[in-house]
Amino acid sequence: MPLGNPMNDGPYYIEGGEIQNVEITINVKNLEESREFYKDALGLEEEKPGRFKIPNTNCILKLKENDTQDVEITFITDSVFTLHRKLMDENVKIVEKPARNKEGNVEAVFTDPDKNRFRILEVTQQAD
Repeated sequence: MPLGNPMNDGPYYIEGGEIQNVEITINVKNLEESREFYKDALGLEEEKPGRFKIPNTNCILKLKENDTQDVEITFITDSVFTLHRKLMDENVKIVEKPARNKEGNVEAVFTDPDKNRFRILEVTQQAD
């Protein structure tokens, strides 16, 4: 007898909600200096100012000018609500429930066991 998909065996399984891309935002003190570093030293191709596609991946590196030196990791999905439900079923700590952001996209925030924050994003509005 073939084995079924274990995710289908749960009471709340809904299709969708898979992570499709990853976006890493790095806060930098000097945006122009950092852009040059990532272009010249690392050889990344800049898609638009401060936004780099990491070769051979579905990963984007974004630079944001800010005095805090933290990193934000965003998982991009086709359905924040479905992924949110899956995370809740796994008892993942949700710190911000799904909601529309100022750009009109849907996002939520969860933490891992070490309280690292991760954003999940469903892009429903295209940027200008």
